[in-house]
Formats: sequence, structure tokens, C-alpha cells
Amino acid sequence: MAHPYLTVLDYVIKAKGTSFSAVGKELNITPQQFSDWVKKRRPIPAKRLSSLSEFLGIQADMLTDEGQYAKELNPALEIDIRMQLIHQTGDEKSETQLAQLQEEKSRLEIVERVKRLLGRKDSKSADMLSAVLTELEKW
Repeated sequence: MAHPYLTVLDYVIKAKGTSFSAVGKELNITPQQFSDWVKKRRPIPAKRLSSLSEFLGIQADMLTDEGQYAKELNPALEIDIRMQLIHQTGDEKSETQLAQLQEEKSRLEIVERVKRLLGRKDSKSADMLSAVLTELEKW
């Protein structure tokens, strides 16, 4: 499934309802510089990453990869970010939302595990998974 957002930065900016200009102003950079980070044209300098993380309220290690480029968004990372954003709101619905997201993440992890097993070259994994699914479907 294609994700409508390519990077974590793009997703967080849209989720928070802020703009490249607002981030640029906060970090004392141009919106174009921030756009270059979002679109992975340039790495995010370490001295800016801490300020960016603080401004967005997202852990720095969730924002960048090992090369200091904006991380690509994946479903598990999206859930983690949504959980951090919910923690920021602190409203009475947040505990219910967090529990729902944790359940969603657990299910996603199971799906990823099954995909990895099905990706093996041996047919034994697929046969075993099929047998387990058949038994589960009988419940």
C-alpha cells in the first residue's frame, strides 16, 4: 500500500497542522531548507535535529535514519508517532486511543511476522502457517 506521506517529517507536519514556514522560523532556516530535509535532498544537521525534535515533540531517532536523512514513513512508525502526538494532547480520550493504537501495532507486527515467514524459500513455513490458519478459522 502506498503511503500518502513519504517521510516522517512530512507526516508530522501535516498531523500537527503546521507549515514549513513555521518550522523554518522556529529553527532559523528557510522553508526551502526544511523542504530539502523533508524530501530527503539533504541530511538534517545534528545541531538542528535536536531543535526540530523538540519543536515537533517527536523523538529524534524517529525522525532520521542512520545517514541523518528524514526517515521514510512505514505503518509501524506511523503508529509510534501517532502515540507520541496523543501523549502531547493529554485529554481524557488519550488512554483509549493509546490502547487502540497499541492493539493495532500488535496486529501489524503479527502480519509482518507472517510476511517474513512466507518470504522464506522453503515450503514448510507456508504449509505450517496454512495449517495454523485452518485451525484458527474453525474457532
